[in-house]
Amino acid sequence: MPMTREQLFAEAMTLDVQERGALAEQLLMSLDRNSEVDAAWVEECKRRIEAVDRGELATVPGDEVMRKLRAQFKR
Repeated sequence: MPMTREQLFAEAMTLDVQERGALAEQLLMSLDRNSEVDAAWVEECKRRIEAVDRGELATVPGDEVMRKLRAQFKR
């Protein structure tokens, strides 16, 4: 009998964070979507993460971004 989604999730949660990320990437790529575009976004995300890790790209806290957006688009 195949695993239920809940059982599969529980099993996946025993993986380390890198393995879970790789599994999530594989699952997303398996969906009926434009995998070429998805693959390009995955590569772009990796490139940006590496740039942040090297100190070449600064991050902005999410609450600050949302505050600025709300102020910008306030009517």
